[in-house]
Amino acid sequence: MIKKVIDHKDKNRIEAKDFYEYEKYEKIELALNNVTDEFKQKRAFRKFQFIFDYMDTSQLNGKPYLPVFMRETTSKAYYRKEPRAEKEYLRGRQADWH
Repeated sequence: MIKKVIDHKDKNRIEAKDFYEYEKYEKIELALNNVTDEFKQKRAFRKFQFIFDYMDTSQLNGKPYLPVFMRETTSKAYYRKEPRAEKEYLRGRQADWH
């Protein structure tokens, strides 16, 4: 079975199709990792202790982190082989500074 898949890999590539379309979702998040109690007590944060109310815990390593920025984008993408054309239409974008 694997040998047949490999033999037909060029035929099975999405670029081999005459056309296709798909929904695209993209999420970008920036955060401060490994936020410790020592970090929270730094002089720069003395007047801004409220930001630590938004702390979360990583599901990967169980350590605390502080989300700083997040952007989510949804779009609809189209591809046509002949004549070659690729288009992407933005459907929505949301960006938040935490």
